[in-house]
Amino acid sequence: MATEYTINEEIVRQTLEVAFTKNAKDHEDWFICFSNPTAGPWKKISFYNNNHITRIGGYEKEEKRPDLIIYSRKYKLLLIIEAKDYLPELLKNADKIKETFIKEKGKLSILPLIKDEISSVKIYNGLVFFSENLDKDFEKIKKEYADVDNLIAFFVMQEGENLIVKQKYLNKKLQEKALQAFIPS
Repeated sequence: MATEYTINEEIVRQTLEVAFTKNAKDHEDWFICFSNPTAGPWKKISFYNNNHITRIGGYEKEEKRPDLIIYSRKYKLLLIIEAKDYLPELLKNADKIKETFIKEKGKLSILPLIKDEISSVKIYNGLVFFSENLDKDFEKIKKEYADVDNLIAFFVMQEGENLIVKQKYLNKKLQEKALQAFIPS
């Protein structure tokens, strides 16, 4: 019997988290530094450093913040991701989302505990949402987010009874083998 569920932002975000962490050997591969649940401990930003997890910052309850921050020490990549249930919400809120990307990149680069390490890391901005038409939705993203550097679109899609994640880069030159190992294009 098929499981019944309604797609929402929480399911989309968690699907991406699972896609990154299910194949990770340890926190060196992929570490969830921050996840913005609908309800819960939204303030804490953590970082994996020297074989332990350290709190490096946080957010106020009403402060603008991304939905997900994922880090790989092994691949020297940091992903700042905004999640919405469907594409229209990402398009409607594009200006606010772009501001959040800029703010977060600046905020993370000056945190004392990670300032030195983060300077050698490639930072990507990301969008994740449920999609029934990857190519059509990607064209809309390219148009609305053309001015955002290092953008990756993550598409949560239905495949049989499962949710899967696919990705596309706004700039093909940015394609990372490290991401390909976890999420196919």
